[in-house]
Amino acid sequence: MKSPKLFVFILAAGFLSVAPAAHAAAVPIDFSTWTQESYASVGGFPDGDWQVSGTGESVVQVNNGQPTFFYSDFNTFGSEFTGTIRVNGSDDDYIGFALGFNPGDSTSASADYLLIDWKATDQLFDFNQGPDGPGGTAERGLAVSRVTGVPTANEFWPHQDDNVPASPPGTGLIELQRGTSLFDTGWVIGQNYEFTFDFGPNNLDVFVDNVLELSIVGNFSDGRFGFYNFSQAGVTYAGFEQDTGSFPAVPVPAAIWLFGTALLGLGALGRTGPSRLTRSG
Repeated sequence: MKSPKLFVFILAAGFLSVAPAAHAAAVPIDFSTWTQESYASVGGFPDGDWQVSGTGESVVQVNNGQPTFFYSDFNTFGSEFTGTIRVNGSDDDYIGFALGFNPGDSTSASADYLLIDWKATDQLFDFNQGPDGPGGTAERGLAVSRVTGVPTANEFWPHQDDNVPASPPGTGLIELQRGTSLFDTGWVIGQNYEFTFDFGPNNLDVFVDNVLELSIVGNFSDGRFGFYNFSQAGVTYAGFEQDTGSFPAVPVPAAIWLFGTALLGLGALGRTGPSRLTRSG
């Protein structure tokens, strides 16, 4: 018959196996397999135009237009992404990223993804008046918002959820958090910025030049990793890599953590002297 200590050890080992795997080598991302998608255009604002380099290592978006995305052919939970972004064009509008975006989300009432965007300066603007709502002020700085349904341009711009004929409540943007140090600091033309995203079902951490700027907890949707521009041309994304993230791809129920903690405590009852549980890798 197995001893109680051995039984507890086996169960505890099984519990620990749900922890995130150790990091593997980062894999360069090839943009030649990605897809572009834009929200419906309004007068004077065309769709995005994402142009991939011959090597597939970089992509530049060349149009000043409506909210536009360029997204991966893989999903994002349990992954970490790192790469650089640089604006070479004029203007001072939105550059950014999306996590959990799915093909067709620009026209899907069930869309639910996270948008990380960065504005260079404050700007009041109304894109379409009428049924699209009153417009608003886009504030300079870095922020993360939750996007649901099919927002209008006048909701993307100020990060708001209007109650208008073209967009009922629950179809819009809810800003969740602003950057720690970049909350009201805009990006600068010609400067490279390194972004890192660590994303799981319940967590998102965003680093800019190795500084943790955004860190949120919630219940998020899986989907593609993507780049985002709104009313901003001349934006280059380059050298992105994918690695294993810090957060598991599958959420761990709270009950499992409590059960595992209790098992480890029971195991400690049969030992004398100090002990420490460590995980290598």
